[in-house]
Amino acid sequence: MISRRQPNRRTTLGWLLLSTALLWCAPVAAFEYQIDSGGRLGIEDMLRSGDWRPGTDSPSFGFRPEAVWLRTDVPPSADVLVIDNGWLDDLEVFFVANDLVVANYHSGYRPFAERAMHTQQFAFPVPRGDAPARVYVRSLGHGSHYLPLSFMTNEAFQSQASTRALLQGGYYGIIIVMIVYYLVLFAGLRDTVYLYYVAYAASLMVAMLSKDGLGTQFLWPDSPAVQRIASDLGVSLAILFSGLFAIAFLKLKRTLPGFHRIALILVGITAVNGLLGTLFVSYVFPRNNALLVIAVTVVFVTAAAQRLRQGFRPALIYLIATGSLLVGSTLFVAMLFGWVDDSLVARFGVQLGSTAELMLLAFALSQRMNEEHKKRVWMQHRSLELTREVRALKSGTQIAEEHRQLQRSLQQAQKLRTIGEMTGGFAHDFNNILASVLGFAELAKERAGRLADHKLADFVDEIERAGLRGADLVKQLLIYSRGGNTEPHEFDLNNTIGETIRFLRGTLPATVQITTDLPERPQPAFADPAHIRQMLVNLALNASEAMNERGEIAISLRRAVHDEATCASCAARFSGEHLTLSIADRGRGLPAEVPDLFTPFHTTKPVGQGSGLGLSVVHGIAHEYGGHITVSPRAQGGARFSVHLPPHDTRPLPAQGTGNRILVIDDDRALARYLETLLTGQGFVVTVAHTSSEALEKVMAQPYGFDLVITDQLMPQVTGLELARDIRDVRADLPVILCSGNPDAIDRATMAHTTIKAVFPKPIESEMLLAKVHGVLSEPAS
Repeated sequence: MISRRQPNRRTTLGWLLLSTALLWCAPVAAFEYQIDSGGRLGIEDMLRSGDWRPGTDSPSFGFRPEAVWLRTDVPPSADVLVIDNGWLDDLEVFFVANDLVVANYHSGYRPFAERAMHTQQFAFPVPRGDAPARVYVRSLGHGSHYLPLSFMTNEAFQSQASTRALLQGGYYGIIIVMIVYYLVLFAGLRDTVYLYYVAYAASLMVAMLSKDGLGTQFLWPDSPAVQRIASDLGVSLAILFSGLFAIAFLKLKRTLPGFHRIALILVGITAVNGLLGTLFVSYVFPRNNALLVIAVTVVFVTAAAQRLRQGFRPALIYLIATGSLLVGSTLFVAMLFGWVDDSLVARFGVQLGSTAELMLLAFALSQRMNEEHKKRVWMQHRSLELTREVRALKSGTQIAEEHRQLQRSLQQAQKLRTIGEMTGGFAHDFNNILASVLGFAELAKERAGRLADHKLADFVDEIERAGLRGADLVKQLLIYSRGGNTEPHEFDLNNTIGETIRFLRGTLPATVQITTDLPERPQPAFADPAHIRQMLVNLALNASEAMNERGEIAISLRRAVHDEATCASCAARFSGEHLTLSIADRGRGLPAEVPDLFTPFHTTKPVGQGSGLGLSVVHGIAHEYGGHITVSPRAQGGARFSVHLPPHDTRPLPAQGTGNRILVIDDDRALARYLETLLTGQGFVVTVAHTSSEALEKVMAQPYGFDLVITDQLMPQVTGLELARDIRDVRADLPVILCSGNPDAIDRATMAHTTIKAVFPKPIESEMLLAKVHGVLSEPAS
């Protein structure tokens, strides 16, 4: 099999240098010959000149490729001789009367101040007195020149200057507006095609400033070298950036890789030619630019035609724009060669063509922007549709997983309930036994005292202490089984924890340190403080034993908001705001099966050490007051046990909103108007949508324009639950409150994958809704 080698960067660079060398060296011999043959014409050649102006009605000597003497008659009414060319390099003008030179002007490649008249084009005053009969003009430039010579009165000359100023002002004004506008677009969109458009327009403006003489008159009047550099470099940069713009605009790298490689070679040759033209004074490089213009135009017109065949509609506008510049430039060149009559349109052909090109390219860019915007919107909608389909495909698996989770939670709850019932009965009977043991121990202690048998008294004391430990064990069993007597009331949880910690400092060994992180303000709770103290003591003792009674225990209390957390003891899920009491140790870590920790009589200690009831009592106390427990490993080693109790919060909600922005969606216009009035009266900024698609468009247009969404569940096309999922894909942290006439019918498994914070039944109770709105908006951003 024959393998085709792919061109590498070194090969491409070699072709680039070779092509540039050929373009540069090929015209050198002709250039040197022109200097030697044409640059030495003298006064004798002037007097022998037979090259007359083609006709009295012709305004020009036409295109002249070499240095040559030209002559024509001077009209008697003429005040000014005008050669309407702003970039002639070297020029001599002689006014002759009666075979005598009455005036001689030498102008061209010199500072602007040395011109005979300070105008953009070359203008020379006709001498007064003996009216000259003829004028002789010699161009010593090192290249081809167009000599549009004409005689004018002062009034006609001023009128022509005003017309030129008007046309030039409009031309450069349009270019400057385009440059500023697309610079702003580039700053916002960061798309390089807009930067290339700006660079091309700026380069074109620099080239035209040098060609029409405006730059020499106003920008660099004392620097002829800048005039040459601006003329050569401006054209080279215009070719360079027009090529880069076409590559980016037509997306050649991805769609037409062959054209893309050719275009890069031409762009590289243009860059090298422009650099050499800036460093060396030679008209070889401007001629090379003319060849490059032809090559670049052919390549990119062909590429645009191919892209149009591929269905890229903006390519048609690009072709029309390129054609506009070609028509204007061709008209100007035809005037140079004398193929068309000199006219204002022909003289400004390049300006008119480039203006049309820039405006058409601007239109093509806007069309390209609109197509890309439509494509992005379509892709976003398609992405949402695909996401919805994927969720539908996964729904079966999710439902099965939820079912298995519920089964595990039910089994765990039944297990704990059965153990609790058994424990309650056992504790009741065992308590009776202990009462007898302690009673008879007390009688035996009295008898031993009367007999003065101290050894027997010691034995009875040991029996009594064992009985008391058994009674304490029964008390813990009763708490676990929820058989204990509770007297819950409102108290400061923060203060109770502080008192218990002071007790623990004297109870735990000195090798165990306790650090605390408690809030400064009171934290109201509703429970039996004795139970809270017992729960904290059991957790602290458990942590101390896990560290072999050596290390640090960290105790903290804070308010926390949970979203679908799972209880480690009962396996139930819980959400909302809780008072979280955490005890962290640096012990041996967690076992493989966390739920077993809360099973009564389950212990990881050796036989005879520990009853296995400490954590089960914590479970009983926490669930007695509607709380839950979570267990997690610590990054530094050890474990963290957290008890989450519902707060007994009596803090009043703020009476007014703070300007938060709420989006309300309901197809019932009367209900939507009611919600808008209710929320607006509380100081919120409310936006109303009556369909899901309308609401989604508002969120997509301004993802961070809303702080909360309140939506109805049953709406045409898309339900509120589906809308909440789509909103989460656009902005993952935007909270949603769902309203439904049948809240029990909402799929809770699906709701877990949304940012829905609450579900309200209809009819809506305004106080509850406002309380929840304030609560959701006051939550810290996740």
